[in-house]
Amino acid sequence: MHPLRILATATAIEICFAAALLALLGLGGAWDAWLDLVNCLAPLFAAAGAAGAVAAWSILPKGRLRACCVLLGAAATLYAGVMLAPNLAAPRPGVMANGDAYRIVSANLFRGNITPLHAATAVTTRGADALLLQETDSVGSTSRSKVLMDQRYPYASACPGAGVQIRVKVPLLAQGCGLQTTTNGAPGADFVWVRVRGPKGRPLVLATAHLQRPYPPERQAVQREVLARALKQLPNGDPVVLSGDFNTVPWSFAMRAQDRLLAPLRRQTRLTPTYPAQINTTFQPWGLPLLPIDHLYVSGGWTTQRIARIRTPGSDHFGLVADLVLGH
Repeated sequence: MHPLRILATATAIEICFAAALLALLGLGGAWDAWLDLVNCLAPLFAAAGAAGAVAAWSILPKGRLRACCVLLGAAATLYAGVMLAPNLAAPRPGVMANGDAYRIVSANLFRGNITPLHAATAVTTRGADALLLQETDSVGSTSRSKVLMDQRYPYASACPGAGVQIRVKVPLLAQGCGLQTTTNGAPGADFVWVRVRGPKGRPLVLATAHLQRPYPPERQAVQREVLARALKQLPNGDPVVLSGDFNTVPWSFAMRAQDRLLAPLRRQTRLTPTYPAQINTTFQPWGLPLLPIDHLYVSGGWTTQRIARIRTPGSDHFGLVADLVLGH
């Protein structure tokens, strides 16, 4: 057999087996949170499984080995497809003809941001009614960026020690902080909320949260529960908008658990990758984000007109801008 054909055969076999192994590990995420981290790669092993199956069918001679490789590749693609399907099949935001849109900008500003003024300029020039911000340490690190924020969005949540903040153009009616620790000392969700007047003067609640990275995964699981409890204590009856950096992809078992905990809020973000936006070691912008880990939830009554990704200079996350319409 020609050396190139041997190499192609071996590659096809390896791809099929590797994709199937990743899918099997990802399936184990239903029982083990560490294995659930493998599901971050679901789009990758979906593509790998499909490519491996096609390559095995084309290259390998007819027989049990070819059949096994094709089945393994197809199984990996099928599993990943099942995990991705709820997001692929979800209704896309539609445009509503009547009603004035309430614009939200949600952005992780990155606490190591070396250009905080550019970041502050980027989020304050989007015509937003409210800014829901995470890792705001950098913006307060220079007087110019803080002054700019204060000028354009003079009313802000005030939670000592919080790394999240909400800024609006109208006075706050109420606010609350969610810096909590659990009984075992694990950090709670970094969370703040404010009550403001929104469209047509109707009171609404804006909230933002920042969950830590899911390793160890038990820590983030605790944070999700703390966040859910904090949300249940919000003023009853007001429309709610929640956004933030949840460090969780939509096709993970962790996200399914989060969606259940945060119900009746409905997640609007599906397949909008926001991370990474830069290479932190060199601070070079990166234009191909892979993971959708920044999300937006709304309560009943809101219609999402648009969700778009925006670059926040100096941050390792892309931000989100959302236009929402509040029904009667």
